Amino acid sequence: MARDRIQFPRPTAQRNAPRPTRRRAWSMPLLALALLGAFTASCAPPPAPPWIGVQWSRDTGGTTNPTTGEYTGAWDRYVTSAGSTTGPTASGNPLLETPQPLLLSYFSPLPDGTARFPWNGYAGEGISVTRSTGLYGDYVATFPGGICVVHQMGPGATLLGAMPSPDGRFIAVTSTNNDFFFALASRIDVVSLTPTGCPTVTTVSYLRRYLEPGGWTGDAVSNPTVAWSPNSEALVYSLNLQPDGAASIIRLDATAGSVPTPVLSPATGCTVPLGWSIENRILLSCNSSTGSSLGQSRIISIPLGAGPTNVIDTSTAGPSTFSASFTHYGYYAPGTNTIVFNKAVPVVNSDGLVQPWYQIHTVYDLPFATSSPLLGVAPPFGWHQEKVPSVVFPPPPPTFTDVPNAEVVERWHR
Repeated sequence: MARDRIQFPRPTAQRNAPRPTRRRAWSMPLLALALLGAFTASCAPPPAPPWIGVQWSRDTGGTTNPTTGEYTGAWDRYVTSAGSTTGPTASGNPLLETPQPLLLSYFSPLPDGTARFPWNGYAGEGISVTRSTGLYGDYVATFPGGICVVHQMGPGATLLGAMPSPDGRFIAVTSTNNDFFFALASRIDVVSLTPTGCPTVTTVSYLRRYLEPGGWTGDAVSNPTVAWSPNSEALVYSLNLQPDGAASIIRLDATAGSVPTPVLSPATGCTVPLGWSIENRILLSCNSSTGSSLGQSRIISIPLGAGPTNVIDTSTAGPSTFSASFTHYGYYAPGTNTIVFNKAVPVVNSDGLVQPWYQIHTVYDLPFATSSPLLGVAPPFGWHQEKVPSVVFPPPPPTFTDVPNAEVVERWHR
């Protein structure tokens, strides 16, 4: 099926909306159309529960430093709940709250004590993780029932992630300890949060070594994001494999003595688990490359058992296209099969470059289901200037191209 593409002229102060979409004709055998119609009629997705609240932000076009090329967005924050939307209010940079954080401060809750972990529902409310002493000190979890040390791998250890379970009983702590050039230890600890102490109930460890003449060998946990099951009894995470650098999605029971089990082969390119639905489906972010100038980002859902793989969204990148993995993500709304995600709508800027225009959409997790904008209509369109990526060293003076203003999901709201 052909996909629509929207062409925009060079930005001007007068342009507020894209030109009409040009559609290409397509055909399908009548039998297939009848079967698809019957499927759609019998499996119509139910509406999202009205109690689901989403806090989200929209970039209205910020400023670009002409010397460094760094772009600072102008973000407006909104809350959509029970069919109404409040806002805007001024916000900081909501992209710091997406599931690609590498700094400890990103894992702390917002000032009101609520969660920044939308993929885990409301589990992060009142839970924070901080470093207790110095650069190589212990990590300490503070939660409604008490305080405890949750991670200690020795000097040089790095905390990758600390993701609370949906019921708030556990934290999955991902961490690494780098022996510089010769070894990388990584592990996941499932820590039980109890008022009388915080014992580790499950640990899985990996070791990657550099061996002559074969180079690197062994596996490593290198992504901070895990997805918990709705009942908090298991989780999935991404395992980076050597020597080819592919990734496998692993299931781990949150009980002592459990054995990690692969649930998806490395060939798929799926590297980030985003959510686990009440129907035992896993939402994944996947990236693939077909050369130096073309790549593809997808959001898919897979069953833990029998069932179809559903493609939620696909974005194809070309030269100078900004990485679709930057904000191409989604989550299951708590207790539902509804997915709230950043749909990448392709647009063409004045330089002839295809760029993804990120819009917050919702969709029910069914084959061939059609998504809708969160507010029912596409957001206002606008461009801003961003630096064109360069692989030359030392980098040349920055050049710029037009990038669409994005919408991003921050967290669930209630």
